[in-house]
Amino acid sequence: MTEKKGVESFREQLEPLLFEMGYSCVRMILKGGREPLLQIMIERNDGISISVSDCTRVTKKILGLLEEKDPIGGDYNIEVSSPGADRPLIKREDFERFSGSLIQVSLFQKEGGLKKIEGKILGVLKDVLMLEIDQERDAEKSVLKISLSNIRKANLKPSFGL
Repeated sequence: MTEKKGVESFREQLEPLLFEMGYSCVRMILKGGREPLLQIMIERNDGISISVSDCTRVTKKILGLLEEKDPIGGDYNIEVSSPGADRPLIKREDFERFSGSLIQVSLFQKEGGLKKIEGKILGVLKDVLMLEIDQERDAEKSVLKISLSNIRKANLKPSFGL
């Protein structure tokens, strides 16, 4: 089994257990290098911010699961964390959930002459993200339609009320 398939298999095993505990997995990635790192980003299903004790509780569950069967194999460290203020948006449901929020998006292919975009999520129609962006030359706003499959990376853009 490849590392990628191992991570996918482990995520499939872990998600129902996390749900029972009141959490969901935002993202799980295995970063390579001399000391590989399995990063697991979690959030609470009740919307309350993740605490250190939440991360500790989930880490213990993960270690127990890995003792039974490790589909990834090899040596690696584990990091469990919250998604933070700049939470990644990965699935269609993430974009729907955060409709009205400001985001930063990196694209595979340019849309409207842009590859990196900031804007407000207006919604998702089928598999197309509707993003309100400011036009540089005037104060007018426009709507950019972006295929979800063209999104390389998307994150919430924190606003700290400055």
